[in-house]
Amino acid sequence: MHSRNLVDWFLAFFNVFVVWSAGSILASYSSQVLQINPVVYVCTMFLSCSSALLLYAGPGKNSLNVLRSAQTWGYGIALIFGFIIGFGLFSQVTPVEGELLQMFTAIVSVFIGWLFYNRVPNKLQLVGLGFILSGIVWVCKNLPLDKIAVVVFLFLTLAIFQCLRSFIGESHKQFNYVLKYSQTPIRDQLRVIGYIMFTLSMLFLLVTLPLAYVQSFSGVRIHHTIPVLSDFLYFKGIFVATLVGVLVILPARFLEFNSLVKLKTENYLALGAVGPFATMFWQRATQSFTGLDLKEFTVDDVIAACLITAGGLIIVVSKILFKIKDKDLLNEYVDFISEDEESKHESHDIILNTLKFYNSNKKKVSEKLKLPIVVINDILQNNRALYARYLKEITRIYKNDILTKDSLTKINNRLSLDKDLIRLDRESYDYSIIYMDLNKFKEINDTFGHEFGDQALKVVADRIAKFEDKNTKAYRLGGDEFVIIAKRVKSKELYSLVDSLKQEIIHPFLLDKIDVVVNVGVSIGIAISIEHKEKRASELLSIADSGMYEQKHAR
Repeated sequence: MHSRNLVDWFLAFFNVFVVWSAGSILASYSSQVLQINPVVYVCTMFLSCSSALLLYAGPGKNSLNVLRSAQTWGYGIALIFGFIIGFGLFSQVTPVEGELLQMFTAIVSVFIGWLFYNRVPNKLQLVGLGFILSGIVWVCKNLPLDKIAVVVFLFLTLAIFQCLRSFIGESHKQFNYVLKYSQTPIRDQLRVIGYIMFTLSMLFLLVTLPLAYVQSFSGVRIHHTIPVLSDFLYFKGIFVATLVGVLVILPARFLEFNSLVKLKTENYLALGAVGPFATMFWQRATQSFTGLDLKEFTVDDVIAACLITAGGLIIVVSKILFKIKDKDLLNEYVDFISEDEESKHESHDIILNTLKFYNSNKKKVSEKLKLPIVVINDILQNNRALYARYLKEITRIYKNDILTKDSLTKINNRLSLDKDLIRLDRESYDYSIIYMDLNKFKEINDTFGHEFGDQALKVVADRIAKFEDKNTKAYRLGGDEFVIIAKRVKSKELYSLVDSLKQEIIHPFLLDKIDVVVNVGVSIGIAISIEHKEKRASELLSIADSGMYEQKHAR
């Protein structure tokens, strides 16, 4: 594996094993020993963290863009709700149980990555997820029956918000931009994180200060975790929270963003499976200083932690092993030293256009172009060239199977028709051109919208495509116009074909999602080559087109 990648894994492990644990232990110490209000603790941490980051990084040209970014605010909102739900979870279970149950986030993140980012998990990942799920079930089986429903709801909801935060962090445009293009990447990365944390701090204060004011002056206690104004004046607690913000939260957030971008969300969260044992280790190591008790760490907690940690490590090891396999595949397909810009652009454009054709489904692109997904990702992300033999092959496939197909209906397009018309002029056998234009399609489009208009076109195209064989080929010209070229078909067979086509097209069909039955009509024009022996194929197409319009206007 590349040394840079090993450094990224090491930094992620350091963040989970040392920084996360330090944060957990200091949070427990602040809450149990110093009795700092948890909301004040979080507010102070975030403010001190963002202030330190912005003081160090200074102003930058993208500052306003970061503050205006919906991703920045989304990250902040997801983190706030995550903390609030986390407090609720830890109020129902022990700290160790809470940390173990939070690992459900790793499971959710893999499935989100699978569904929305096309990151198909490998078999070892699925085995690892099975171990993690077993550990979570082991924790739940020992919970009191009256708590199980609430706890399950809390850790499921927490997992969703933690995944939202992580995936937003992974795809944050400003952070990714400075990571790739900045000449001072560390400072610029810290500035972006600083603005994100500042936004988060302001959101947190906007929520908590009004509630603190109400509780202080009304005498009504809304909830024990919500502070009163005096909690914001507890100097010792504020001082400790400030130190935690600067010395723990700051490096934790920087390392988290770096890991999310470099390793991807699901792998980073899987690494968090070592968190419970790390917390236990550091809690024991610092017990003489903090006075925190270990009695709540039960045998069942140890069994669950072993299962979850084993699952997380299996996932991490599987990704490392697959990285080695991926490197071998890249060496096979990708020319890393090529300086041929034309080859780079051609490799990139063919893959990108094929990806658009298949609606971003990388698995279908991989099958069509006969390229591994890891190669597809590398070409798109790093602007490299395929070796000449592979570029030649995907160019052939692209020209024959993608460039000549209609992107919506997947049948042949106008380019394919133009090529076939030229070919017909060179060939000696008879043929007929059937030109079709749909009736009542505009009503569907105008009444239900373009989504359902497209759905209707797909249905009609599928029905027309049923008539294709070695002598019959279907095309979509655009809009609601279709053409069929039928070779070596006798006059009687031709009109039988036209009648069957018409009956198939006008048959009613159901629009998905809205469950509405609709139907379309069709106007048809025909041109037969033996009746126009001196005409070129393109002229016969015009004759069929004119015949279609005559039928349409005669309705």
